[in-house]
Amino acid sequence: MAAVIPRDDDALPRPAGTPGAGATDAPIAGDAAGGGHAPAIADAPDATDALGTADAPATGHAPGTADAAGGAAASGAHAGSSGPGAPGAAVADPGINEVVVDVLDSHGRVHSRQRIALDARRRISIGRGAQAQVIIDDAHAAALHAGVEVAPDGTLTVTDLGSVNGVFVGGKRHTGARDLPLPGGLLQIGRTRLRLRTRLETIAPEQPDHALRAHTGHAAPRSVWAAAGAGALVCAAYVFYSSWMGAPRDLASAFAGSMMSVVTGLSAWIALWALLSRLLLGEWRWVTHAAIVLGLAALLLGIDFAFDVAWFSLDLPPSGLREMGLLVLACALLLYGHLTRATSISTRRAALIAVLLPLLATGTLQWVQARNQMRNVNYTGEQKLLLPPALRLRGGASLDDFFRRAATLKDEADRKRRAMPNDELGGSADDEDDSDD
Repeated sequence: MAAVIPRDDDALPRPAGTPGAGATDAPIAGDAAGGGHAPAIADAPDATDALGTADAPATGHAPGTADAAGGAAASGAHAGSSGPGAPGAAVADPGINEVVVDVLDSHGRVHSRQRIALDARRRISIGRGAQAQVIIDDAHAAALHAGVEVAPDGTLTVTDLGSVNGVFVGGKRHTGARDLPLPGGLLQIGRTRLRLRTRLETIAPEQPDHALRAHTGHAAPRSVWAAAGAGALVCAAYVFYSSWMGAPRDLASAFAGSMMSVVTGLSAWIALWALLSRLLLGEWRWVTHAAIVLGLAALLLGIDFAFDVAWFSLDLPPSGLREMGLLVLACALLLYGHLTRATSISTRRAALIAVLLPLLATGTLQWVQARNQMRNVNYTGEQKLLLPPALRLRGGASLDDFFRRAATLKDEADRKRRAMPNDELGGSADDEDDSDD
């Protein structure tokens, strides 16, 4: 982890002639007083004395500048940045005279922070040596690794000072870079991530603090809780429907056993992703991951049931591609939702992983299943869902057609059996035919 040597903000020197030193090139009032910083109430009169108003009283309330001096005294800041002036005089924009350097941890949170005053060159140095203004404890950083220049309008650029590893900007390594722009002020040197900020930066708006409702059990947004609750109800209804369709002798015990299995599996899945979120992002996010798996399961169960009703109503033959397509879609969406909320990888990489892994796994399982079905002479592939006849929009086949199709099943099974190798049958098909005779 990187470490930055902290510096006292009040002890940072402000060079003469910079916007923070006053209207003229006079030194800071506290320093001019002779030994350290005087109290803030004394800074204002010293600054005015240096600017040509030496007749001001010792309390710092010069005519026409009493309000400015009082504001400086109340805030404890140096009054030299405002300068003197008659009533109604315009105050010039002091520009950028300091930079805040944040050292970020692996979660993107601030590990340490340092405020640095800019000198006349408007450049700060970063490195591992004591001569650097920002010292980072990183074995992959040079003594003077990089310099960051701050333009008066707040534009940040970085220059590589002859390091071996270069600098990382925008996820790319740049060796020997000069005046390279820093989007968002983000910079990585070695294994250390830095963020440079000025007072002209654009920050995101304040976010509502949902944790204030933690005592009521609503730490997560209500929409997330609603998705998790609705998904749990739909999944429970589907488990009950599946248990009822099995026509068990004791429906209650069958439903309870199925629910226990489903709850155990979902709990393990949610706990796995919550643990990953805790390790990578520093947050558990239990409800978020529960909402992802339960909400998505409810949505895909509804889609699958709608397809089953449509297939039954139109008397369409079963389609293995439809089932495989829905399975791949479900796994892809599930992985994408978990990856984008449990890790810090980009959405593009998350989408790539979410698509490739289900395709590879489902394709392998489908191939193995097809191989097993070819060797199973009892497999017919007829797995139609039974629904009320009132949903049928297309007339079914006649009994004669049904029995004629059923008669062909024996011939198809015999053909598959003869096509199988002899070692899998335990003997030749001809020997079995002769024994039957």
